[in-house]
Amino acid sequence: MPGASTAGDIQVLVITPSTSCPEVSLAMGEALVIPETPGPSWTRITPVRAWTKETPAVGAEFPDIHVRLQVDQGTGPVPRGKRCGQ
Repeated sequence: MPGASTAGDIQVLVITPSTSCPEVSLAMGEALVIPETPGPSWTRITPVRAWTKETPAVGAEFPDIHVRLQVDQGTGPVPRGKRCGQ
């Protein structure tokens, strides 16, 4: 994401075999919950860390941004978090 900042939100786009989630903005530690339909399964994606790593091939104006995501899957009651389309 050229020009993005590690201080702002992370943009997430999720596509699974059963569900597509349009681009959603998430803050660090904010969860995106994707209920799998049909069925009781769900996936939760949480950005836990973002950092830049400048390389000689990339100028300081557009550093590479790396994001560590925590992905949890389960069945049963859907946990709290932002839903697709919010």
